[in-house]
This record gives sequence, C-alpha cells and structure tokens, in this order.
Amino acid sequence: MPINPHYLDESLKDQDITKVIGEDVLSRIFERPRKKKILNEKQAKELLSIEDLSLKKTQLHIDEIRRLIEEEKKLTIDFVKEDVDAIQNALAEEGRSTVNTELLPGTNASGRRMWRISWVQTYKDDVPLLEKDIRGRLTKYMECQLIEKDKDIVRHESELRKLNPELKFLKPISIPLCPKCHTPFFDNTSDVEREKQSKRIAKKESKKAPPTQSSTAMVLQLSGATNIKKVLWGELKEPQQCELCNNLVFQRNAATIPLHEIDPAISDVLSENLWFEEYIAVILRELDFETWTSPDVKGASGIRHEMDVLAIKNGSIVCAECKNADIKGCNKIMTFSQKCHDIGSHLGLIALTGNFGDTNVGEFVRKDATLYPLLNLRDKPKKEIISELEKSPIGKI
Repeated sequence: MPINPHYLDESLKDQDITKVIGEDVLSRIFERPRKKKILNEKQAKELLSIEDLSLKKTQLHIDEIRRLIEEEKKLTIDFVKEDVDAIQNALAEEGRSTVNTELLPGTNASGRRMWRISWVQTYKDDVPLLEKDIRGRLTKYMECQLIEKDKDIVRHESELRKLNPELKFLKPISIPLCPKCHTPFFDNTSDVEREKQSKRIAKKESKKAPPTQSSTAMVLQLSGATNIKKVLWGELKEPQQCELCNNLVFQRNAATIPLHEIDPAISDVLSENLWFEEYIAVILRELDFETWTSPDVKGASGIRHEMDVLAIKNGSIVCAECKNADIKGCNKIMTFSQKCHDIGSHLGLIALTGNFGDTNVGEFVRKDATLYPLLNLRDKPKKEIISELEKSPIGKI
C-alpha cells in the first residue's frame, strides 16, 4: 500500500498537520509555524539559495557569523551595572578602594570576565570615583570589542554576497551612550524574566566560596548576579537618565557606537542550524522527494519526535539527521535509529559536514541496512552530493 500525505481535515490544514498512512505506518507530521516562517523570509531564502552551501569555504563564513552573533549578545547582556556594585561591595567589606584596575583578557572557565584590582586603604568619599573609573573601563572594553566584531561580520557578509549578490542581511544600527560619561543605557522591557534569571544566578553563586584575597591584590569574577540587564540597541524612543551621572539624554544629543544589526531570520537560520537542515531538504527535493524541514513527527508509540528532515517519495519515508559537525559515540545514532523505527521510516540518512568521530560509530552504521551515511559534506559540492545519493539506496526509491 503506498504511503501518501493527507491533511486530516480542512480545519487542521491551517495548523500544518499531515497524516501519513501506509502498511504498518500511521504517522502525523506537525510542522513548526515559527521555523516555517523563518525559512520563508526573503533573506533566509537568499542565503539558502547559495549553490554549495555546505562547502568548507562557505561554511567558514557561516560558522564565523554564528560565533560573532553569540559573542555580541554576550557582550551586551553581561555588561551590567552590578559589575561595579560587586567590586564596591567587596572593597567596602575590607574598607579599601582601588588605585588601579585592569580587565584581564578572555574569561574564566565559567565564562566570566575578570578584573585585577590593586587596592589601598581609603575613605567612602572615593567610591564614586571608583565607580566612574571602572564603569568607564567597562564601556571602553565593550565598545572596542563590539566594533571589532562588527567589522568581522561585515567582512563575512561581503564574502557571502560574492556567492549571491541579492543577499544582504545587515542594516546599520547604533548603541546610544551618555554623551557626558559614555555609559550605555539598558533595555528595561523584560524585568520579570530578568528577575527570574537573577534569582537562578544568585542561588548558584551563593553556593560558591568567596574569592581569596591577598594583602596586595585580588581578582574579582564579575557576573552581575543580582540583576541582569541588556544593553539597549537602537534609538532612544524617549529621554533616558544616565544611571551613572544622572544626565538626562535625548536621542538627538546621545553619543553612539555605530554597528550593524543582523536580519533576525538570518540569525535564527544560522544559530538553530536550520540552514543545513534546509540544504539537505533542498537536495532531497531535487531527487523528487516531498520534504518537511524540522518537523515533529508522532510515531506508532504516540511519542512526538523532533526530526531534522522528513521526506516521502513513491511510498517510502526517509528521515534525515543533519549535523554541522562530527558525531562521536553511538548514542545519537542509536536514538535516531529508534526514532526512524517508531515513525515507520524505510531509510535513515545521516548527513554530516564532518565524519564519524570514532570507528565504533562507523561500524554501527554499516551494520544497520536502514541507515545511510552522507559524510564530509564540507568537501563536496552540491552536484557531487546529489550524484552520490542517486547511486545510494535513497536514489533507488
């Protein structure tokens, strides 16, 4: 009995739910509206139209943009007023103040910034000067780091546009600063969520031993545990009062850090690995498969499984696991194989830009006739990938 996709009824058609019926097969495919919308965005389509998207030279730019997006987010979320408070509180307990502050390069194992502070005995009157000094150093650090990362993102976009001139996913934006002390402003639209995050972090921090102090210097690990604030990007929609110097700032007189904002659809496509899943779906469509990218599929057990790609052709189901990496250990492959069995899939495609991380994984896949490995895609143009699949069991469907 052939397997054909059918909408359950007209009302469910709007919900993107598809029923698949066949011999020993009854599955339901649930498309995720948010991801479907992302993939239909113009710039996402332009990115995904690049011919050899998985090739190493193209993937290099994609991976770098993904990394820079995450680093930019970390810089502008971790930059918080409580960094200053943490230093003040630590110094107040000892009745000391700083004479020198130095931001150490990189982060510690927990991903936190670290300062080296040399201190001497002082009075409370020095605290405002201390706060201004450290806050100024933090602002300068953030500004320099963001500008450097922004230059890198622009460069990578330029390289990708050589492959598709219609692709343009950056637009100018700025971070407003107080013109008097160069302190950024904070986005106060998510106070409830920040409070929840603050409690989680504070609880975690309370279990850790306090930092050790020497007679000449100490290193403070700054996490902003008491309140997480995100630096405001874009224009000041209304006058803001600077948290440091109390200066009232309007958009027209604000200082700025000129940067670029990445199209949200591109950011999501890259950070959620949708670009690689859709790339494999496109290749399967060229082999006349009907495909679903990143759906949930309910199998015979009644469990909903997250799949990277599901494809149907001539009464046969193919599930694809798409990883922009190597796979180490058999656990992920075993889980994927179990999903395929529950869904009623005839073949499971394991698509990797890399390879199997150890021989045990390769041996496991070779012994399972229902699994087909498509490896080292970072070294293969699209035409070569299609040719390989045409010669495989998938091409014979």
